[in-house]
Amino acid sequence: KGVDETLEVTSSQLKNALKKKLQITNNLTDISDCNIFIATVPTPIDKNNNPDFRPLLDVCKKISKLLKKGDIVIFESTVYPGATEEICAKELEKNKKLLKSGVDFFLGYSPERVNPGDKKRTIDKINKVISGQNKRVEKILYEIYSKLTTGEIFKAKNIKVAEAAKVIENTQRDLNIALINELSIIFNKLNIDTFDVLEAAETKWNFMPFKPGLV
Repeated sequence: KGVDETLEVTSSQLKNALKKKLQITNNLTDISDCNIFIATVPTPIDKNNNPDFRPLLDVCKKISKLLKKGDIVIFESTVYPGATEEICAKELEKNKKLLKSGVDFFLGYSPERVNPGDKKRTIDKINKVISGQNKRVEKILYEIYSKLTTGEIFKAKNIKVAEAAKVIENTQRDLNIALINELSIIFNKLNIDTFDVLEAAETKWNFMPFKPGLV
C-alpha cells in the first residue's frame, strides 16, 4: 500500500520507489534468482540476557534454500565478534550441505546504523562499515553500499572487527544515554533544566552531546 509504519520514509517516497524498481514480497521464490542477500533481522536477548539468535537462524534457513554457488550473504545484525562466521555460516551450510562457506558461497557484514526518528542522519547519508570474507566480496560490498549512501564507506580489516565495532558503538551510546538519564533526575531535583546544562557543556570541544532517552 506504500505505507511505512516506522515513519522512516514518506508514503510518496515509497510509492515512487515501487513505481520504479523496488519490489516488496514475503514470498521466498520471488528472490530465488538473486545472488546477493542482505539479512537485517534483530538480535534480541533472552531472559538471561544472552543473545537470542532465533531471528538470525530463521533467516539463514530461509536463505539457505535459495543459495547457489558464488552467492553472497551479508548480515547487518548486532552480534558478538565471530557470530557471522561461526553461527550464521554453520546454519547456512547445515541447510545446504553441498555448499561450504568461503568456498562455494561467501559472507559479508555491514552493521546497520539506522537512527530511528533522526531526519538528518538518514540511511542514505550515513557512513557505513563493510567487511567480507575476501577482497572480492569486500569489493562487491563497496559497490553496493556506495550506491545506497552518499556517506563514506569504511573497509574494516575483517568481519570480526566490523562486528566488534558495532558492539562498542551500541555500548558507548547506551552507557552515555543512561548516564545522562541519571543526571537528568538529579537536575530535576535541583530545579535545573537538563537541556540548559547540556547547551552549556556542549561549548567544550570534546563533550559528547548525548540527550536523555531510551536505552
